[in-house]
Amino acid sequence: MNTFSSTNESTDLLLGNEDHTLKTIYYSVPPASVRPKDLFRGLSPFEPPVPSRAWLLVEPILTYFKLYTPPDSTYGRYLIPPLPEEEYLDSSSLVETTQRRIFTDAVGGSENVSLTQEEVESGRGRSWVYWKSWELEDRKGKIGEGVDLLVVHGIGDYGTRWSIHIGKFISQGFRVIAPDLPAHGHSSEIHCYVPSIHHLTESIRLVIADVAELDASKGREKAKKMFISGASLGAFVGLSYLLDYPPADPRNPKIEGAFFMCPLITISAASRPSKTIENIARVLEPIAGRLPVAQAQRGKGHVDPRVEISFLLNPQTYHGPLRISTGMEISRAVVALERRAPEITVPFKVIHGKQDRITSPEGSQEWFSRCMSKDQTVELWDGYEHVMNKVGYDKEDDEPRQRVLNSWFDWVAARV
Repeated sequence: MNTFSSTNESTDLLLGNEDHTLKTIYYSVPPASVRPKDLFRGLSPFEPPVPSRAWLLVEPILTYFKLYTPPDSTYGRYLIPPLPEEEYLDSSSLVETTQRRIFTDAVGGSENVSLTQEEVESGRGRSWVYWKSWELEDRKGKIGEGVDLLVVHGIGDYGTRWSIHIGKFISQGFRVIAPDLPAHGHSSEIHCYVPSIHHLTESIRLVIADVAELDASKGREKAKKMFISGASLGAFVGLSYLLDYPPADPRNPKIEGAFFMCPLITISAASRPSKTIENIARVLEPIAGRLPVAQAQRGKGHVDPRVEISFLLNPQTYHGPLRISTGMEISRAVVALERRAPEITVPFKVIHGKQDRITSPEGSQEWFSRCMSKDQTVELWDGYEHVMNKVGYDKEDDEPRQRVLNSWFDWVAARV
């Protein structure tokens, strides 16, 4: 039994199943006796082991000289069971679910998966990107018929955590596609180790291409439109994809629009490591890039401590300090992004919480003001922090999230 979240009965009807209802899912309130500092390891029976710092340094050397191959390319994440909200969505008889992995090594290829031990063993020594999609079995006549929505998660998170937020899109006929970025979720590499932002951007290109190839193999009509959404680092990756593979280029898939939440454009001072830590990291990066060093955004996502607790109780999210290479690469990528705002021409809407302590709302407003899209909106929301879609613990507590979800859905639906 999972201990990190639960469902709560509600009259909200979002998606039909056998009785034509899908209850809204709220998070359970963690016990008062649980202290956040106790939650980094061990409260979930599914939590994968954490490699020691010495092993983080030695393993790449052994692997390079072919003296060692990790038995699980995801370091224990591949077989972690889904949260109840994901299972609940998957269990609907009206929803079709697809799970695949795309191999990114020299051999290449892609395949349908079921997240089994056999797949862990067959993938030993290989690298891949995992993605999952949900759609109604019958989308005919729905607003989102023939429309894809690709959602990109943030740092330390994973794609299918979006499952609790996307019921309305699915019920209205959209196909929702959620990749796990490299080094996250069911994708390969040690957890949250990102030596190159390009790996993240390229994974989005691979997923979009694989979806199209799978559709073609089934004789399915090509999606009429595609939208991309993301939060925090996921928004940054979405923007980077639009810049590296501009939709205006006929060689690239056309993206109709983008909806971003609290995008990582400028890092807030409250979350940036000290100059001393940055200088040390810069020296260590070439030889010890996998080492976790900086707490960075930990505990700053939302004033409600239960948000952090729920994150730490989930065995699939990353609970450790930011790794050296990951932090340094994000810093470099943010600097490189600064000058490229005028290259964004697709329609977009950005919402950012005014009380965000991780990414700067003013930085978002300034950067997006320099974009060249003819259809652009940037809104700074008072009373919202970095985690704008915080799942409530009852209907009243969930109202701020519902405002975010309605803004998201309404903007996309108006452009279908």
